[in-house]
Amino acid sequence: MNDDTLTTDTLMSPGEIRLLSSLGFMAARSGHVVPAIRIFEGLAVLRKDKAFPYVGLALAMICVGAYGDAVNVLRERGLAACPDDPEIEAYLGLALQLAGRTSEAGAMARELAERKDLASGLQALVAMVSEIADGHRSGELPRPASVVTSMDTTGN
Repeated sequence: MNDDTLTTDTLMSPGEIRLLSSLGFMAARSGHVVPAIRIFEGLAVLRKDKAFPYVGLALAMICVGAYGDAVNVLRERGLAACPDDPEIEAYLGLALQLAGRTSEAGAMARELAERKDLASGLQALVAMVSEIADGHRSGELPRPASVVTSMDTTGN
């Protein structure tokens, strides 16, 4: 096979992409942030025109409290690759809220609430960010899980 015939579809099947994505999200949720970031960086190369690698990178960053970095990834990379993507915009609202940028988060959430193409899970996320930003919901957004790196698990 020469370089002209290599495409992202020949490198990995859609099923393999889904499996890697699932592993990346599980790693991020369980605090294995470095492997999650590596997985999503690779997926961003293979599926640069899809939202999920950028959302995955942002969620991994949120898990370590790097809220500003999550905002940057979603704005600079995610929206550049997928303009007006509702999933990226919803998670951007979350990252902005976590970063303490309440007015920006509220404005984004109110704008997203007007869209008709939001999945129910995204609608719930947008509503929660909007309520907190507007002061109609007490409490805070969930905080990140404890972080476990590969060094922690190998004893090195």
